[in-house]
Amino acid sequence: MIRITQAALAAAFSLSLALSAAAADFDAGWTAYERGDFATALKEWQPLAERGDRRAQFNMGVLYDQGKGVDRSDKIAAEWWQKAALNGSVLAQHNLGQSYIAGDGVPQDMAMAASWLQRAAVGGHAPAQYTLGKLHAYGMGVARSDAEALRWYVLSADRGNERAQYNMGKSYRDGAGAPKDLAEAVKWFRRAADAGYAKAQSALGQRYLKGEGVEKNLGEALYWTALAEAQNLDRAEDDRAEITAQMATADVEAVRKRLAERGVTLK
Repeated sequence: MIRITQAALAAAFSLSLALSAAAADFDAGWTAYERGDFATALKEWQPLAERGDRRAQFNMGVLYDQGKGVDRSDKIAAEWWQKAALNGSVLAQHNLGQSYIAGDGVPQDMAMAASWLQRAAVGGHAPAQYTLGKLHAYGMGVARSDAEALRWYVLSADRGNERAQYNMGKSYRDGAGAPKDLAEAVKWFRRAADAGYAKAQSALGQRYLKGEGVEKNLGEALYWTALAEAQNLDRAEDDRAEITAQMATADVEAVRKRLAERGVTLK
């Protein structure tokens, strides 16, 4: 029993040293990557990846996806992401799912995309939760279900994903997956708008313009629409012109001043 215990301790100590060395190699690769030395990042990560380190496998995929330190290859990127995904990397599961959606390095396959995104979503990855919600909303690779789409949007939105927050607003605005609730729609549009998401800023501006879920307020409508326009959202320019045509000059100037405090010029 003593020999078994000593052997176990020796194995644990050896494993600890190996893990420490692997972590040091991974960190060295990350430091090199951040300073733009992609050849060194590749040198540090590839041996780890070949030994099954899922972080290094994921990063190898990134190098091939971006063509940094290697010739760009969607196929090889997807191969590394699949290795990492099978090892439990939610980041790789998400990227592999996106690869199947786009047909980048793998055949386009919405069912496979949904399968990998589901795994990442269950693992708590907010972008995967959002994209899985979109697949359910359109019935791509999964059964179409507004309720299931909303369920995934909620999880993603609660983790701060502004696209999911925006789609939560749309769901409540349109009564898709939940009873129509314009006040709830405004709440979610506002969260995404506050995070800087242009589509949500535009949608919030429209709610103020029409008095839907919130008291009508042309000044607020102009403010949020102008923020969306500053991000070059296509329809925002026409919306802004429509709103300003209904406002007194003094009210427009008040909004102009408010926008200027955020570094935005009202056109």
